[in-house]
Amino acid sequence: MPKVILFEGLTINSIKKALLKANFDLKCTSCPKELLSLVIEEQPDIAIVNGDLNTMLEIVKQIRNDQYEFSLSLIALLDTWDIDKQRSLLKAGYNAVLCAPINTHLLIDQANSLIRNQKLVMKTAEMKLIQRLGGDQEVGNLFLNRVIRLVKDNYSNPEFNVSALSKQMKISRSCLYMKIRSATAMSASQFIRKIRLTEAAILLTNSNLNISEVTYQVGLNDPKYLSKQFKILYGLTPNEFKKSMMVG
Repeated sequence: MPKVILFEGLTINSIKKALLKANFDLKCTSCPKELLSLVIEEQPDIAIVNGDLNTMLEIVKQIRNDQYEFSLSLIALLDTWDIDKQRSLLKAGYNAVLCAPINTHLLIDQANSLIRNQKLVMKTAEMKLIQRLGGDQEVGNLFLNRVIRLVKDNYSNPEFNVSALSKQMKISRSCLYMKIRSATAMSASQFIRKIRLTEAAILLTNSNLNISEVTYQVGLNDPKYLSKQFKILYGLTPNEFKKSMMVG
């Protein structure tokens, strides 16, 4: 069931009913700070935002910041038809902008289309990353190969993060983001986490370490966080994954 967060700058009960009827897992909030927290906690497929222009621009600015999930698709809802506002929102980072009167069928179709495209892009990027992680050969992107080596050399250090990686690469965080995003369709933080989870899967397969020990070995501090992210990536909890490997 696709996850959707709806930011209600205005009251839009008809849209809520339509999203629920379309079987979206819906969370609603009218607080910008709560919206940003939900983005991190729920990891939704779509965030739908409406309200005044300044609020919507501030929200997209915060969500597109590297500490959040760049794969999240954003739909803006405007209460009037305004070309200048539409262009401003699209340039700021929204994937789609719909204007009042909002056609709920069009909104649902737009959301489903973005989710399909997002999954396709991420799947392609994951396959490319797995190919690079699977061997030592250079495969096209020398920058990315250097980044992978640095992350694999440092993933066990809990202090190793995007800032540490940008310093070792001797480039700014924004430049690091743009290059990694271009090569993998992931943010720098997603990229580091992906490698940590890949190494966690290797440890679960090839060692007798328990979940807590694996968590600390890959530079994470919370086994619950590892379990949540691991299930998102592999579709299984670490315990389920380990048991499946033993049966295999």
